[in-house]
Amino acid sequence: MMKKTVILLSLLLFQWLELQAQREVYRLDDKLILANELVEYQYLWNDGKLMLHSMKDKRSNSSWEINQPEVDFWLPDFESEFRADLEIRDGGATEVPYTEVVLHITSAALQVQRSIKIYDQSPAIRHFISVRGKSTVDSWEVIKPKENDMIEQLAKKDFQLSWLSAIPMKSPHWKVKVHSFREATDYHDQPVNTQSYFLHRQTQTALGNLLIGSRDENDVHFFIVKESPIGYSQSSYPGYDFEFSQERLLLRGIGLKPSELSDDWQSLYGYTLGITSGGHFRQISDVVSSQKTLRAYRPDRDGMILANTWGDRSKDSRMNEAFIIAEINAAASLGITHLQLDDGWQQGLSRNSASKAGVKWDDWKQEDWMPHRERFPNGLKPIIDLAAKHGIEICLWFNPSKQNQYASWERDATILIDYYKTYGIKVFKIDGLDLGDRVSENNVKKLFEKVMIESDGNVTFNLDVTAGKRVGYHYFQEFGNVFLENRYTDWANYFPYRTLRNLWLLSHHMPADRLQIEFLNVFRNVDKYPSSDVQAPAQVGLDYAIATTLTAQPLAWMELSGLTKDTLEVKELLADYKALADIWHRGIVIPIGDEPSGYHWTGFYIDTEASDFLIVYREQTAESSHTFMLPKAVSSIKHLFGDSPTSFHADGAKFSVELPEAFSFGVFEIKK
Repeated sequence: MMKKTVILLSLLLFQWLELQAQREVYRLDDKLILANELVEYQYLWNDGKLMLHSMKDKRSNSSWEINQPEVDFWLPDFESEFRADLEIRDGGATEVPYTEVVLHITSAALQVQRSIKIYDQSPAIRHFISVRGKSTVDSWEVIKPKENDMIEQLAKKDFQLSWLSAIPMKSPHWKVKVHSFREATDYHDQPVNTQSYFLHRQTQTALGNLLIGSRDENDVHFFIVKESPIGYSQSSYPGYDFEFSQERLLLRGIGLKPSELSDDWQSLYGYTLGITSGGHFRQISDVVSSQKTLRAYRPDRDGMILANTWGDRSKDSRMNEAFIIAEINAAASLGITHLQLDDGWQQGLSRNSASKAGVKWDDWKQEDWMPHRERFPNGLKPIIDLAAKHGIEICLWFNPSKQNQYASWERDATILIDYYKTYGIKVFKIDGLDLGDRVSENNVKKLFEKVMIESDGNVTFNLDVTAGKRVGYHYFQEFGNVFLENRYTDWANYFPYRTLRNLWLLSHHMPADRLQIEFLNVFRNVDKYPSSDVQAPAQVGLDYAIATTLTAQPLAWMELSGLTKDTLEVKELLADYKALADIWHRGIVIPIGDEPSGYHWTGFYIDTEASDFLIVYREQTAESSHTFMLPKAVSSIKHLFGDSPTSFHADGAKFSVELPEAFSFGVFEIKK
């Protein structure tokens, strides 16, 4: 049994804190309540051992009151005497304002700081837990039982020692969908997998970063986003993330072992808990909007049409001042906003270099990150100045040293800060990460945080997830965007519909504007594709290839100076996109239509404050017209740009459109 706790409250029992935009956080009797205009969450105080009591969606007046609450966050150390101190404070000085509950727990030699944050227009609350000191146990995990053990022997056993969150289910009628994600996109082309479960008497486990629970009879749905790397890229991974039965659901894998504790605060993996109702589209919107609280969209920092020459497979063989000047001039003529110097701009050449001298990857020296003396004899300043005259930012590739679990993180951070302060470089592509242990994660996070602090938050990191154990799609997302994939016409593995499909799949579960999505020079390597392949890039066309990237951050994955066809169309299309990009990226992108396959109708609905927008794509299908189901009823709609539709009209939440040609698209504005 737990011993009686000593409670130290830093606030009065009925203290009330009401901030702007209807954020409310207060204690009332034995309840802790967090609310905004959209939702309300209630926890039982329970002597500091919080227990989720209820969730309410104010938009639909749907609620779920838990009859038999359980301790929400648990470590074995809580078995001994501890004390809890509650604090409520404003986090309004950060990028996205919030109100925060901070719970300070002291147990034997272990200290825990638990934070719960609520934001203005988010239906979810975010949970963060940090620990320091020592533990009274040797392990926070136990090997789970084998599935073929005798049921009678398992029925009353409890195999959990730690969890980030516990939600009592108390019913066999809950259904959960678990979405698991894959990085290392050089090796596969399936970023999301989904598996459905009905709750069973015995415990089931699942791997994934997102779980959605639903009970159809009362239109109550909730979701949990685990803010961690993917699966086995996590530290101290138990082999799964969610554990559930008809009794309760646990979020497992806290990301730390007792032996890794120290006198410094260390963060466990965080999570987001949200309630949603109102159907499929609302569910997507709520999951995505909750993640937009991680990082405020700033056009001057986060908006970009970035070009990177690596997509034409010359590697760094052409990397020199004259070539980059030609790229800047081409970028200016097309309307590109950022030009990235990938691997090879630096003195220390990597193992991916076209030069036989390239060997660097895991361990770099400070002098390795000077501009290459032969390739850039005048340094970077001439090309940075020329680019600035055209309104283009120069960006750099960077590979942190992973030796001794990124022990040189502070030196690497200083290198990037110097480039920011000396040259104004604000965008760095981060490659070569290999995480999977707590020390590496902590050191890489310190690197990012130091750069963000020293740059006043002006830096964006392009976080490469193409190989290795990296950050995935729900971890470190406050630091920038995701460089999703390498695809090449040289290898005949670039197809615009496959790129669109990956964007469409991921945008169900994360903000589309956090993804860099590539378009290539479709006129290269035509002979690498069978002439009969209607999905070949040259058959699809350059304007359509670009259009597949518009809800994300478009990435011109090519040598721009080698693009000689359709340049006027590119310039016009990118100009149309730039006029709306900042509005779109502040909004919520919702996939509609069929999953892209090269042979369907598909698209995106973009929900913004003033107007909504619609992008529809006709793939290689004989059906010249299609009717889409939209998230909202439409009263007024007009065509903005793209291919001219033969006809279009809206009937409530149905939108019908006819496009006369395959591989065509249209962009529409919906007036509210």
